[in-house]
Amino acid sequence: MPRSSDPYPQPDEEAQEHNLFFALMAPPCAIPFLAEKCAHFRDRYKLRSAPIPPDRLHISLHPVFRGRRLPPRVTHLSKIIGGAFRFEQFELKLDMVMSYQNRRAKKPFVVCAQRPSPHITRLAKHMGETFSVLSGEPPRAGQRISPHITLVWDKTIIPPQPIEPIAIPVTEIALVHSHVGHSRYEFLGRWSLVP
Repeated sequence: MPRSSDPYPQPDEEAQEHNLFFALMAPPCAIPFLAEKCAHFRDRYKLRSAPIPPDRLHISLHPVFRGRRLPPRVTHLSKIIGGAFRFEQFELKLDMVMSYQNRRAKKPFVVCAQRPSPHITRLAKHMGETFSVLSGEPPRAGQRISPHITLVWDKTIIPPQPIEPIAIPVTEIALVHSHVGHSRYEFLGRWSLVP
């Protein structure tokens, strides 16, 4: 979806940036293991930043919109796509932690997979195809996904290292509306995958 381009946003909208995306939310059964790893490495590397709250731990799946003035039609269409999406349930294993490099002062410390997941690759591809068909937009070329869950943002860089695998049952997708800068997620829909 395109970014908002209205040259005359309202004051309250001008101050608010929206990020709408499909995601795999961390299931309750995985939260204690993710929290334990986060606490262990925060203590080991003396990280000062607070961990991300459990209800916002996720694997990003498909971006929909980022910008100001989130159009209602985009939200409506995304809900239709979520309801029409079909894919089988599976289990993902995350067995590595590391800091991702970027240009920001704080880097995301993530738990991720050492090897590509064919299930995640197919899931992301199918989501992209479904979105393209139902939205009428051309498919995004070369879309790839490296499944990871960001645990904390911090200036300290933690080198890649293996961990005991954390099993993530993937049983549903969620449509997430992030109110950027306000540390708040609004869930606009959750849809179960096929057992």
